[in-house]
Amino acid sequence: MTGKQECTFDPKGRLIVPAKYRVELGDQFYITPGLDGCLSVYPAAKWNEMMAKIAAAPRALARKARHMLANTITCEPDKQGRIFIPQELRDLAHLSSRVAFVGQFDYAELWDLDTFQAEEAAGLDPAYLEELYEELQL
Repeated sequence: MTGKQECTFDPKGRLIVPAKYRVELGDQFYITPGLDGCLSVYPAAKWNEMMAKIAAAPRALARKARHMLANTITCEPDKQGRIFIPQELRDLAHLSSRVAFVGQFDYAELWDLDTFQAEEAAGLDPAYLEELYEELQL
């Protein structure tokens, strides 16, 4: 998954998942707390891989996943492509009514739009990009 798209929550806490991401995520996907203050959005196949790793992990490591799993929701978009994200999960990621759906290889992230735009400005700095390309040996 790549690209980004701005979305808006409706007054009932529903969000229309952009058509491009609906195709890539499938009929059922999972939203969980992510890194850096966003929510991560996983297609079922990727989520199942992650759950298999957690299930096979030593007990102490699996316990670390407890709170992430407790705050994960299963999503099945309605006919209009809308999903409901509970307020507590929106609060966890500090999501306002305007959000950014952002592709991240084999999953997506859901960011507060203003927060993402600030992150993006730093990430598109020429010196940062040069360092990234060097580190990736591109």
